[in-house]
Amino acid sequence: RVVLEAARAHGVRVIHTLEAQRADLADLSASKHRRSRREAGRPVIGEEGGNGRMLTRGSACNGLRDEVAFVDGEVALHKPGKGAFCDTELRAWLEHLGASHL
Repeated sequence: RVVLEAARAHGVRVIHTLEAQRADLADLSASKHRRSRREAGRPVIGEEGGNGRMLTRGSACNGLRDEVAFVDGEVALHKPGKGAFCDTELRAWLEHLGASHL
């Protein structure tokens, strides 16, 4: 939280990423789905839990904690896993913002 607040105070553009699958789970790999089923007592990706569908875009349980939530003007990208550049619009956003360094 401290780093996020400092970045905002210095005018650094903030881009958040949230791990989340599409609602239809089309971007959920078979291996990731199998791994999520191995942990007894834990919600399985895409299945209903106490706060909505586990790791699914738009679900109540798929968001940021209040202390690090995005504010107006910040970008929030959903990623199906792996890195932030894999199957996301991150590169396009960075180019749009004129970023030359990370």
